[in-house]
Amino acid sequence: MAQCAQVILWDVGGTLVEFACTLPEAVRRRLADCGIDHSQLSDQHIEQTYADFISCEPRWRTLAQEREAEIAWFGTMLHEQRLNAKALGHVAARMPRYFELYRPVEGMIPLLDELLLRGFRMAVVSNWPPSLPL
Repeated sequence: MAQCAQVILWDVGGTLVEFACTLPEAVRRRLADCGIDHSQLSDQHIEQTYADFISCEPRWRTLAQEREAEIAWFGTMLHEQRLNAKALGHVAARMPRYFELYRPVEGMIPLLDELLLRGFRMAVVSNWPPSLPL
């Protein structure tokens, strides 16, 4: 008798990972690292420009498209700074990525280990952007 493989498909956000800090905290931290004055940026401005940026996500098919959109986001968010394209590219490259913004949901790592030991096959099915590390 054939045995069926046991497979679990996971979503990412809210299932495997959760926010480790707020987006404005992470953005301000990186701007400070880049020597960019962020004192005039409100949380609302950061979150609104991010919402506009992430609304384009369904059109990203490549990492390059995501990076171009990211640079445009920083150009919009930091419009008063009047940074040139090179400076915006540098800031975007230094922005927080997955491991700085998210942490595993409590108890998820031991659960995944246990499921692997029990022989479950697992995969991630996600609508996250192309830069999601696997």
